[in-house]
Amino acid sequence: MNRREEILCSLLRFELWGEPFTQEASPQELADVLRIAKQQTVFGLVFNAVVTNQLKLDKQVLFKALAIQKRIKQQNERINAEMADFFRQLDSHQLEYVVMKGQTIGTLYPHPETRMSGDVDFLIKDNYDDVRNQLASWFDISLPSLSIYEKEASFKRNEVLFEIHTYLITFGSTKNSNYWDNIISKSWNEKAYIDIQGTKIRVLPLTIDIIYVFLHLFFHFIREGVGLRQFCDWAVLQNYYYQEMDREQMEEILVKLDILKAYQAFGSIAVHELGLPADKFPFELTAKDEQRGRKIFKDVIKGGNFGKLNHKEKHTGLKFKLETALVAIRNSIKYYPLAPRDFRNYLIRLIRGNLFLIFKK
Repeated sequence: MNRREEILCSLLRFELWGEPFTQEASPQELADVLRIAKQQTVFGLVFNAVVTNQLKLDKQVLFKALAIQKRIKQQNERINAEMADFFRQLDSHQLEYVVMKGQTIGTLYPHPETRMSGDVDFLIKDNYDDVRNQLASWFDISLPSLSIYEKEASFKRNEVLFEIHTYLITFGSTKNSNYWDNIISKSWNEKAYIDIQGTKIRVLPLTIDIIYVFLHLFFHFIREGVGLRQFCDWAVLQNYYYQEMDREQMEEILVKLDILKAYQAFGSIAVHELGLPADKFPFELTAKDEQRGRKIFKDVIKGGNFGKLNHKEKHTGLKFKLETALVAIRNSIKYYPLAPRDFRNYLIRLIRGNLFLIFKK
């Protein structure tokens, strides 16, 4: 970890857990740190820590940062208002759903308004094709039909992007897929909620939610790239619910998915880089976990959010898809010991699929 990355993590530890910031940082170093923070979608968190610690920034950098911070807060307000309205209406129509990650975790931050927000992801219990026309009519939106290869449909309400998911995780292993689908099927029997602007919004059961957030983080990192915001979300979720999570159930699920090593390696980043108290993490970490975590952290910083920094081609198309595939192949081989069952099957499918892309007419 270089000097600027150390400053970045120290500022995040201050913002997330109140750990004192004791480093010296020049205006130029802070400008560089804010640039990295933006690439990692943690700009609002880092800038809030800079301001709270009264660190000196060049005027031009300060004014630009203040404008970005204002937009982050406004976007959070807009998303929260739209979520409260949309899911209140969905409840009135008695359509079962759960909202995943995103704003539902953002509410748990010390300063929720500073977390850079994204879209709103939710899973519906009913078959999508059976309720698509009803949803379109209820909310005056246009919804496409989905092929068997598609797992979500998106729409916008007042500039807020919503994604309706038909399932949550695409595993490489069919065994893992069937096991996880069974877990989600049973989870509909257990109701949990997060309050957003006075509206109770349904989420996954606590322990399953923590595992899901990890799985989403892990597979996004392997297949495309991921920013530190997703690590912060996962760390905040575990910190907030550490007394309530079912560690035995969590370990059983992760072992059966053959993915416990990955959970611990990523946990090393949450603890050693982001400062999650070790007693809030459900498993004891080893030197091997820390070694793997440092390697992962390096790739996260290098790739940026959604792996954007790994791309020379900035637009969709064959070249962009092949660049993404190469990242996924490289990471699946590089981190193979973390999830061997899933990566073995995923690599075969990935290579076949991209050979088809190359050689089709």
